[in-house]
Amino acid sequence: MRGTSDTLNTLCEIIKNSFFSFNKNSIGANLFFLKPMLGIVDILAITLKNNSERVNDSLKRIFVEQDGDLTWICFLPWRTDLKTAQRYNLLPKEGNLIVYEVPDNLLGAIPQLTLDAFDSIKQDFEAVFIECELSNKNIAFWGLSAGTLPAFYFANKCACKKLVAVCPTARLGEGIFSAFAARNIRKKSIENGYTAELYDGLINDINIENNLPNLPDDVTIHIARFDKFVPFSGGKKLVLRIKDIKRGAVIKKHNIFGHILTLYSFGRENKKINLPQLNLTIRKKNFLLHHITRHIWFKNFALYNKSRKAKFPLPNCADDN
Repeated sequence: MRGTSDTLNTLCEIIKNSFFSFNKNSIGANLFFLKPMLGIVDILAITLKNNSERVNDSLKRIFVEQDGDLTWICFLPWRTDLKTAQRYNLLPKEGNLIVYEVPDNLLGAIPQLTLDAFDSIKQDFEAVFIECELSNKNIAFWGLSAGTLPAFYFANKCACKKLVAVCPTARLGEGIFSAFAARNIRKKSIENGYTAELYDGLINDINIENNLPNLPDDVTIHIARFDKFVPFSGGKKLVLRIKDIKRGAVIKKHNIFGHILTLYSFGRENKKINLPQLNLTIRKKNFLLHHITRHIWFKNFALYNKSRKAKFPLPNCADDN
């Protein structure tokens, strides 16, 4: 069986060809038919991840050198490797990177497994912080999915410059006991006598909702409405708390996407980060203006045609030869 990276790569190619390349003249129709299917993309990805032979038994750390002043500490999603993250532009484009492929047990069926996995990340980061002579003034944190758990924890402890988090949830236990993606973990957890409340009580110190007061001023959060990995209710609850603490936080709600499409959309926007923003804005405005005026012209022409009860030919754009 192929590993998770290959299967998710195939899935994302399908998404790119079918969703992001549809005819712009029929956006409304495409969204109407695609909306009920957005959750299915997550379900397919969940099946691929759960059936994958790729398992992260231990923590893996990789250094990536890039131009820039900041050093980004990046925590990848569950069972996602560096190659996949780079291919889909899920990492910062500027600044040196310290990338962590998190162990599977960060989402443990037993709270102690989660705490042990988290402790391995904590010990490694503390050692790297000293070894690389990092400073709170030039580090930032980048968390994706399960990786948002350590990202929030360290961002709250380190007084860093920035935090970027995609698809976080307020409480890990609550997420495990309500997310479709965690159904296998939830089953094992219930068999061991745990509930969501008991689980969260035992990992209280590392839950995201308890690591918010000292976050940096520059915070960006993405949450997804149709998320099957991280319940939208948990993300929404977290966002409300963050807005009370950090009123300048940038909150981006992906109201028509699930977990996978939100990550994919985030990667597409991240890829454009070095492009001239002015040119992008002008192109978007011109595109909208063209199609809005075209729609209004044809609508008014149809009404005029109907009122006069006449059949006027549509304007011919072809050359008169």
